[in-house]
Amino acid sequence: MKNYVIVLSLLLILTSCNWGGDHAEKSDNMSKKSIEIKRPWNTLQPYRAFSNDNERTGTQIIQYSDLTIVMEKIDMGWDDMDDWENDSIYTTDKDTAYFNLFPGEWFYDKKFKIEQSEYDKIELYEKVSYEMAMHSNQEIDVPFCVIYNWKTYESEWNKIQLDKNELKFMSNEEWIDAEINFTIEEYKSAVKDRCGIEWYNEIKHIKSIEKLPSELFTTSYIFKIVAQNSKTGGQIVKYIVFNTPTSC
Repeated sequence: MKNYVIVLSLLLILTSCNWGGDHAEKSDNMSKKSIEIKRPWNTLQPYRAFSNDNERTGTQIIQYSDLTIVMEKIDMGWDDMDDWENDSIYTTDKDTAYFNLFPGEWFYDKKFKIEQSEYDKIELYEKVSYEMAMHSNQEIDVPFCVIYNWKTYESEWNKIQLDKNELKFMSNEEWIDAEINFTIEEYKSAVKDRCGIEWYNEIKHIKSIEKLPSELFTTSYIFKIVAQNSKTGGQIVKYIVFNTPTSC
């Protein structure tokens, strides 16, 4: 049932929306490192053209200060992108890369590799973040509102099983039993504050949680890549955050 709801929400978004966002901060317990999750843009952005390099190689380069990840191309963006005509290289001086997925594009089965050959053992972990959302009967372009900066659920780190001969991004989301608890009055108040009075007016007379047009929405997929050098024992940990498209 949960997978059906997720697919239905994505179909609604893909037919009427591009992307949108907000901001939150999460805690990474395995590495004792705080990860700031940056949400996608709030305003509509022009659709990007593929770069010449991108058309030729079909790859996207993620350049950290001490590690380079080459991944199969996903049409997506990031907040500090300067050149819409050359989007094949993402450079960061931090340990976390943030990407905003576009409708119709996802990371499933996308191949990746570590360019530095001395790192011969690669592990991949996933953490998924959820927030509550509401469907609307209003005749608007996007009858769907994610209630950001309210109640959230974040999964534990889950290890992704990798084929060492062909590394791919996968997800264990179907095995996550996500749940966010709230009262009906809490939900109404959050909708009024974050979605607007028109959204609140649709639900203000509803008496039970079961009748609310609400659902869990997957807002971010966080991946932790652990690259190890078996000869020296050296290890590097990097993070990739994929934010999902939510609104226009």
